[in-house]
Amino acid sequence: MTRFANIEFDNEDRGKPEESQQREIRDEFFLLKQADSAFEVADFEKALRLYSRALDSNPNLEAGWVGQVRMLIELGEFKEAGLWVDKALDIFKNHPDLLAAKSVICCRMGDRRKALEFSDVASMQKSSSPYVWIARGEVLLATGDRNADFCIEKAKSVAPRDWFSLLNTARVYYICRKYCKALEIAREALDLKTTSPFVWFVMGLCQRELGMRSQSIKSFQQALSLDRNFKPAESALQSSNRMNAFKQLFAPLRRLLKM
Repeated sequence: MTRFANIEFDNEDRGKPEESQQREIRDEFFLLKQADSAFEVADFEKALRLYSRALDSNPNLEAGWVGQVRMLIELGEFKEAGLWVDKALDIFKNHPDLLAAKSVICCRMGDRRKALEFSDVASMQKSSSPYVWIARGEVLLATGDRNADFCIEKAKSVAPRDWFSLLNTARVYYICRKYCKALEIAREALDLKTTSPFVWFVMGLCQRELGMRSQSIKSFQQALSLDRNFKPAESALQSSNRMNAFKQLFAPLRRLLKM
């Protein structure tokens, strides 16, 4: 929980003329929008700071709590995410997205029984959020339940034109090593949002796992052409280049072994 002790404003807030800053309405809803935008380009650290700042402005902001917990999950800080989601559930009893997040935390920490319990309760709540079903799909995939695909389809029906929900669905399949399905859904997200570097990056990851190395490199390059500062694609491309160099180095040895 020390992560939130010294939250600073982003650099872009500094150095602006005072009059310009006064004209902008930087309330919790502005911060939420900025946080969502950061999430959509995989800048989880920035999104976390912005969700936290939104909560500083309004501690009763449900979306701020959900966003904060989800960013901690994205950053792999499951223990801390568990602490914050429990605190949020003390305020918002049976909130479906918070329960769904709790189920994902339990699942990724290896407690599948509790993950199913929280997912069951989340799915019983009245909600129009696709995240409830995306999270349930992940839990069921992890437990080998055949109803996982049904939950994913349910998420798609709740938000049929939501490219980001489709992308997060693809990422769930990727996490669960269902790479063909992940690539299929990532392509659906791409049809809706061709300008997203995050979508191209996820496609590249899936293609790489499926042995489609040249296509994966093109996908990472496309992500960087859309955003030259997109660090995940840059790292993935460097990793792919190192792998190719390693293969070329040992290619003569492999040929000798086959003789």
